[in-house]
Amino acid sequence: MKEFFIRYQGIIILVIIVLFGYFEVSFFLKTLKFDALYVHFPWRYLIVESIRNGVLPLWNYYLHLGLPIHADPQSGAWYPIVWIMALFGKYTLYSFNFEYIIHILIAAIGFYKLLKRFNISEISSVFGGAIYVFSGFFVGHGAHFTWIISIAWIPWILLSFFNLLKNPTLKNSIYLALVSYLLLTGGYPAFSIIILYILFFWGLVEFIKSSTKILMLKYFLLSLSLVTLLSSAFLISTYISLNYFVRGQGINYEYASQYAITFKSLISLFLPFAAVSVNVNQIFETFGTDISMTNLYIGIFPLILASIYPFYKKKIWYLMVIALLFLAVSFGNKLLIHRYLFEFFPGFNLFRFPALFRFFFMSIFIALAAASLDYFVKKNDFKLLKNIVFAIIIILISVIFYLAFQIDFSKFKGSSLYNFVVNLNISERIFFQSILQLIILIFGYIILKIKTSKNILLPAIIIVDLLISFQIYAPFSLYQHHSKVANNQEVLEKYSKSFSLKSNDNIFKNSVADISIYPFDKAFNVYESMISYKGNYSFILKNTSTLMDSFPDLFHESINGSVISFATLEKIDANKNSKHKFKRISTGEIQLSNFSPNSLRFKVKNHKSGYLFLVQNYYPGWKVKVNGISRKIILANTSFMAVFLAAGANDVEFYYQPKAVIIGFYISVLTLISVIIFFIISSLKAKK
Repeated sequence: MKEFFIRYQGIIILVIIVLFGYFEVSFFLKTLKFDALYVHFPWRYLIVESIRNGVLPLWNYYLHLGLPIHADPQSGAWYPIVWIMALFGKYTLYSFNFEYIIHILIAAIGFYKLLKRFNISEISSVFGGAIYVFSGFFVGHGAHFTWIISIAWIPWILLSFFNLLKNPTLKNSIYLALVSYLLLTGGYPAFSIIILYILFFWGLVEFIKSSTKILMLKYFLLSLSLVTLLSSAFLISTYISLNYFVRGQGINYEYASQYAITFKSLISLFLPFAAVSVNVNQIFETFGTDISMTNLYIGIFPLILASIYPFYKKKIWYLMVIALLFLAVSFGNKLLIHRYLFEFFPGFNLFRFPALFRFFFMSIFIALAAASLDYFVKKNDFKLLKNIVFAIIIILISVIFYLAFQIDFSKFKGSSLYNFVVNLNISERIFFQSILQLIILIFGYIILKIKTSKNILLPAIIIVDLLISFQIYAPFSLYQHHSKVANNQEVLEKYSKSFSLKSNDNIFKNSVADISIYPFDKAFNVYESMISYKGNYSFILKNTSTLMDSFPDLFHESINGSVISFATLEKIDANKNSKHKFKRISTGEIQLSNFSPNSLRFKVKNHKSGYLFLVQNYYPGWKVKVNGISRKIILANTSFMAVFLAAGANDVEFYYQPKAVIIGFYISVLTLISVIIFFIISSLKAKK
């Protein structure tokens, strides 16, 4: 036991710091907020339900009139961790918090191991791993779960890539492929695109310098081939979707440059609390960007340490330059470099949010801060650091005195801590955080003055600083302060159903119903198994968008009724609308006889020949059988499906079966099993 603790003491300390730093999430106290709850949780809920029903997670009936859930790169349909979660029963809010904290731990340990690989000391590596997961990027984007997944796996990718560069072996090649596969299937696509470019240019430089070019090329091509096989289902799904979804062919620059950081956001390098408020519109008006995009905080001491380190280690100036280039890109259209990447680098026209580039700036600075701490501890020369800290203390004292005369302190009497915090204006937030930062800096200055234990006390005060900043910021961007997991799960259990379909419900009424089941109102139809034309989501089919925007009358006619009905085919002017316009009619009998996540079966009695009209978006892979015989699906009202029926009793089955995707799934599974077997055998051989 003692040997185990000594060997893994850094990881154990990190786990403890993370669990207690994120205690609202890790101990299932608070519910995650914004996109995490409105987008990512419903997707996972549906995916896990599909898997538990023994079918592939391919289709979502309930949002935007039907979507291929497997084709959305952010859904997690092909992400192994989501499949593992399905082994433990229904996906609940407890499951969501658990999966979230697992990724925070993966991120912290990954960054720690990356620093260790670059010969950073144990203490400084722990310090770096903690700063990484409590930095402004993590807390600012706490609700963007796929972003968190991406930045959890990126340190592991960089680590495995570096290992492969230094030691090109089969094991290192497979390891790189595995972690790249996890990033690709679980994360936000923009990070995969950026990392691909980083690895390409890094690998190119190392390849030019290498004396074993053929060996290196061999294992990199093997890794690339393996990640392609592992991700077959994901890649095939994504490739097919490019021609059918609104953003599949790229976006214009005006859209791509939305949500950059602004020059005002730079105040968060020192005072992150200044850039947060419960009033999201106020933040947007003041800073010109979303609340999640404003935070660049990595701690005052790490910022100073990283900034001065290149003056002592000239060889790492290139890292500082790269970090500043990433920062420049994150300003979007305010600086030319982002436009240059958009115009000339394939893939950069597929995503917006230039502010995400600040992640790479912050990560490099955290790594430099860890290396800098090591350097100064070994040299025991903190003179420059002390002088800079002293200067900042003087500046903060001046700011505090200046603002103290402009604040009405009487209005804070009798308010709770939470109300006190959320009701502060920007000047008041600057004032109170300046006091907190002053206290941290004074303690830090005292530590720098004493002769011993700087290598422990300085990282400790830095981590305390990050924990305080994290706790102040988290209620605004990560979790709902007044929303407990236990209470919300109890509400969810009352309404969530097993997979079913209310085939007789009016779709329009479902979509406009006043549902106030907070905090599930934005995706409530998923839990109630009600089909809706709405959805808090940007992954929308082109045909659906065309129908809604260009033919609103036809759209409203289509959804003003149940999901399945009889319809007549009307003659129309082809220049005004789609070739096949269907109008609902009330005749015959329709009964839902069988329902599964990927198929609908109806018993139909129609007195005369006509059409059966299904209000689900058509997408390649949908098929229909009438009385066991395959029939052609007719594209109805621009986006939906219909089939011709002869008079009499008919057994009609619409089913979604994208063959290429299913084949890709089996390729992915077989490859993953092979990889797992390889690592098991390698581990057993190593023990011998």
